[in-house]
Amino acid sequence: MWDTKEMRVNPSTYQVLAINGREVEQVKSFTYLGSIVTIDGGALEDVHSHIKKASGGFIQLYPVWMNKKILIRTKIQFFNTT
Repeated sequence: MWDTKEMRVNPSTYQVLAINGREVEQVKSFTYLGSIVTIDGGALEDVHSHIKKASGGFIQLYPVWMNKKILIRTKIQFFNTT
């Protein structure tokens, strides 16, 4: 397993980063490839974001689950695919 101390940013070693003479802004969190990256290395915000996205997707499928004209077997296959 990974040592979480290696993955965290050490704020005591902060150095100004400049590109073409302009200082790069330091932010507390940002999204990279669909995952939320935070300054303290925590993944809690990322987990919450993924749960919200999954919940939203299943809420949109609610009418399919409630439709009595669709066979249970078809609903299960659709669920497994999703």
